[in-house]
Amino acid sequence: MNDLSPKGLDAALAAVPHATPLATTVRHYPILLGLEGPLQGHRFILNKQMVTVGRDMLADIVLRDNKAARVHARVTYANIAQRDEAPLCRVYDAGSETGTFVNQLQVPVSGQLLADQDHIQVGKTIFGFYIRDDEQTQGDQHQPLDIAVNNDPETGLLQHRVFERIYPREFERARRYRRDLSLMLIAVENLAQIKDQYGSPARIMVLRRVGQILQKSFRSSDVVARHDAADVIALLPETPLDNALIAAQRIIQKTQKL
Repeated sequence: MNDLSPKGLDAALAAVPHATPLATTVRHYPILLGLEGPLQGHRFILNKQMVTVGRDMLADIVLRDNKAARVHARVTYANIAQRDEAPLCRVYDAGSETGTFVNQLQVPVSGQLLADQDHIQVGKTIFGFYIRDDEQTQGDQHQPLDIAVNNDPETGLLQHRVFERIYPREFERARRYRRDLSLMLIAVENLAQIKDQYGSPARIMVLRRVGQILQKSFRSSDVVARHDAADVIALLPETPLDNALIAAQRIIQKTQKL
């Protein structure tokens, strides 16, 4: 089984030439820290270009807050590729009824550029925005940490924790209204052999290509997630077994061409 621990993933990514930072580079991390509300004490590292905040289960930061909209706000990270530079992050309101506020001032339509130690209010939740470097981030490891991203970094598909949030809701909906619901488990074979023979970059390349094929093969209403090192799981609402089998055959044909 492939090592998907943080240490193992770091080692795999380090094998990709463009992913290896210079030893002397000081990397900066924008962080949201819950100061008030249900997420008080939780830290979220902003590690993609746009992070969504709201009540929707597919939001990157999910709020259990009846004052928040399903998608209430978005935080962008414009220069994420330049980790040695100060992060340029901006918050936007996503058309909520109650608005989004920075330091008690309502965020305009054009958004608000964030500075270190700004306070962001979304519904009843207040986040602190902080910029940390490698040393500061390592020193905070005793605190709760949530990675504000829904997607698996190797496949681009949803992370399994997101699937675990959505599955009970979809299962209950199908049971209550007697609707079809199919579950598909997809095994990506020979990953260990590919890694042994060609190295980690080749394994990551295969996973990335498989993820791209699967993203194009399912509907937007389907939930497709990384299940473990070599498996993908897919939830297909409103889909009878016969249709799911047809979809599975099409996926097999597409992936066999790799």
